[in-house]
Amino acid sequence: MKSLLTLSVLLFIIVQIINAKGTPPSFSKTISKLHEMVEDAQIKETKGYEPFVHFQETKGEWKSGVHFNFFGDELKTEARRLFQVPDSNSFVTNFVSYTLLETERYGAIQISEGVIENAINVILSYHDNNQPDYVPAYTFWPQLYNDTFDIYYQYPPNLNDLIDQYGGFQEIVDAFADIFRAYGIVKDMEEFAQQLDAFKQVFKIPSDADDSGCNLALGYSLYRVSDKYPQVFSTWNQQNSNVTALFDVYLKYAYRPASEDRNQNTIDQRTYYAINDFLENYLATNSDTMENLVLPGTWFSSLTDQLLTHNSVMMPFYVNNVDFSVAANSLFGFVSSIQMNPNAKEYFIQSQDLQNMCISITQLIEYGINSGMVYNRSDLALLYYPSIYDFTWFISRLVYNLEEMNQTANGQLPAPLDYILSTLLSVMQTNATNHLLSKQIDSQYWDDFLGDADTNIFGKPVQYGEDRFFSTALSVNALIDIWTLPNSNTGSGSPMRIWRPETPAQVISAVSSAAVYINDNILDNPVQCENAFFSGSVKSSESLAFFYPSNFCEFFNGTSCDPNIFSPVNDIISGMSGIVDQETYDMYIGEIWCNQTVPVTFPGYNFQPFPYWASSSLSYSISMLALTKYQDLSNQ
Repeated sequence: MKSLLTLSVLLFIIVQIINAKGTPPSFSKTISKLHEMVEDAQIKETKGYEPFVHFQETKGEWKSGVHFNFFGDELKTEARRLFQVPDSNSFVTNFVSYTLLETERYGAIQISEGVIENAINVILSYHDNNQPDYVPAYTFWPQLYNDTFDIYYQYPPNLNDLIDQYGGFQEIVDAFADIFRAYGIVKDMEEFAQQLDAFKQVFKIPSDADDSGCNLALGYSLYRVSDKYPQVFSTWNQQNSNVTALFDVYLKYAYRPASEDRNQNTIDQRTYYAINDFLENYLATNSDTMENLVLPGTWFSSLTDQLLTHNSVMMPFYVNNVDFSVAANSLFGFVSSIQMNPNAKEYFIQSQDLQNMCISITQLIEYGINSGMVYNRSDLALLYYPSIYDFTWFISRLVYNLEEMNQTANGQLPAPLDYILSTLLSVMQTNATNHLLSKQIDSQYWDDFLGDADTNIFGKPVQYGEDRFFSTALSVNALIDIWTLPNSNTGSGSPMRIWRPETPAQVISAVSSAAVYINDNILDNPVQCENAFFSGSVKSSESLAFFYPSNFCEFFNGTSCDPNIFSPVNDIISGMSGIVDQETYDMYIGEIWCNQTVPVTFPGYNFQPFPYWASSSLSYSISMLALTKYQDLSNQ
């Protein structure tokens, strides 16, 4: 009798727990709630920086913050979550706007009046004022004018305002030392402050290929729903009308390893390390056409530019680099622009150089995935995007967009777009898909690294999965984009997408279980809706450029220096110039650079603390889009 009573009590408790949680919401309700949360998070009015009162905010933007990836005991967990500097940048607002527009295009939501208009207005303010009007080159941060050097430079308001208030990052650490000490992070903060104070030019970056390419992609998304936003699209289109001049900028600052021009053939040591095998393979099969290898430099700047503008505008480490994710976003921007701008389309048809860049990006992506470089050394291949799931989605959305173009062209996609589609589709359906499926946890979700190297109050390892919904939503979006086709038989109630006939059952199962997991859990777990969607290029001492082989080293005055032994200072430019044969480069890897051995293995992102950008609005908006696509597929 007693055991029956105990069992009854236990069952009662279980039922109460189930009832307390309630029935999971429908997909439509979750999408609607996420939409509401995203719109509510948009900044409604502009406020300036006021010490000890509030940080600067700009109307129309979505919030993001610079955090530090502290990891360890529960105090460092709290430090990672709580300590942040709100940041004003174009990137978050661009991607949240993109996901809102795409979700609305599927009919899942109706964006409130003024939301897109305010977002586009603020994004347009990030136009690079060093470029002529209407040339769509964009910056990450707002710009200010330097009348001494007659140039515009980027100025992250809150980060720089803190420096102005305290005099430097070390002074900020000193001012808050007691707080940092209480959390056990004062040493980490001091080391980071020393790095930032030594390399303050990181805040004076030029306009870049990434923000510019993403702006073109956003414009195309707006173009597709221009019947709903005629005035907003007209404004965007007018301000970004000279796309061909932007193509010239991309080509001017491209990395051309076979060139004799040092401005074109010199690249960040980390990039060269990441693509060394790619260059060697390309040379082996295309030795007569090496000049056709053209990759987008991340920064719209060159070595010569650095000597002229280094007091105001500087590339990090004074040399350009190639980021596989930035290259992918650039390619998506090119493809987007030729679908909505006749001049861009004609330029693309006539320019073999731009076509070569598109082909080169495709080959780089194929190499990065098939070789495993983007997985094994993501710290070098994906310099600014710590999450591999970012990169995977960037490629997949490009693949699906090309499929839409291919359908419109009745399967006769012109060269080289046909090559780009077939190559990327092949690699995404094989190694990229296999990687995604292998990383799914409990057949339900994906985690990356944020919050997965901590210990609880008892010193036991614990995985908080703080980037879980961001990683899972990106993976769902990617798998759907890879394995679906536009539905050619659209009608009332018909889905916009259909699964490809050859889609593996494991893919459909993975997408279905992950979509259900997002739907059932995202609204109840805000801690797991964080992300590290963006970062600086240095994640630890293992990813400092100086520790990788270099064959070019000069002071600003033109005097040569020895890259094996020099100490990093603010007036040295170093990198890899030209193409080095494999035997020589292998020898370089065994040498000492800047008094350090070459870091040949990736220790992971939970190795040393580093700054990263986070935005829960981005997690919510990407999850909203993932659920919308899945719901659309469920209608077939």
